[in-house]
Amino acid sequence: MKKLFCIIALITAFNLTGTLVMAYPDSEEAGGKRFTISGNIKDKLTGEELIGATIYIKEIKTGTTTNVYGFYSISLNPGKYTITYTYIGYTAVEKAIELKENLRLDIDLQTREQLLKEVVIKGERPDENIRKPEMSVVRMDIKTINRIPALMGEVDIIKAIQMLPGVQSTAEGSSGFSVRGGGPDQNLILLDEAIVYNASHLLGFFSVFNNDAIKDVTLYKGDIPASSGGRLSSLLDIRMKDGNHNLKQAYHRRACYKRPHFFPGCRQKNLC
Repeated sequence: MKKLFCIIALITAFNLTGTLVMAYPDSEEAGGKRFTISGNIKDKLTGEELIGATIYIKEIKTGTTTNVYGFYSISLNPGKYTITYTYIGYTAVEKAIELKENLRLDIDLQTREQLLKEVVIKGERPDENIRKPEMSVVRMDIKTINRIPALMGEVDIIKAIQMLPGVQSTAEGSSGFSVRGGGPDQNLILLDEAIVYNASHLLGFFSVFNNDAIKDVTLYKGDIPASSGGRLSSLLDIRMKDGNHNLKQAYHRRACYKRPHFFPGCRQKNLC
């Protein structure tokens, strides 16, 4: 009788324990805790931050892109993932991880050189102002700007902007510009998030920007971001190159009216 009572007690305790486990699962699973993967994506050779690099998560078919500082961040549930890092002109990098905690992944991408056959493409440019969510935003390529004929052979970013639709020069030969009928004082010019109050020199014929030191130029003719508001007409966001942290270089160029010198790096190793 005692043995039977003990067996019944053990079975009852097991059932109660199982019920308690099912009723009180692990706190992390119940709360749905998520962890963050973040880091910077750079050029392996020069250390340049890559803007707009793509981060793709294969298992959940989603991802993100890097911001103007080359930084990315994405939150995921715990588990195993395969992450692919890609950027135009660079070799893709694939990482297999098991996410158990917040993870920092800094990636260096190697440039990819490939010789292609000649390709001739004909067609009309799609209307990007309608298709993309940001209206009236123009991003200018530095290589294209360098090919534009310039006064005295010196390329000027402001002169290149004056050729865009909706942008006019304030005076013949002047580096000032107006957007959609607004005045020159209604344009906000930022150089690495610092306000440029006077963007011209030499009696207003040339701008103060060194084209060799510029990495990215974006003109907002409308729908200006709230973080950079305060002007009516436009926002000109100019980003400078970070410089080559691994290789010391120097450029010297002779023009009709100036002789610019360009040092894309740091004079002391620990300053970068």
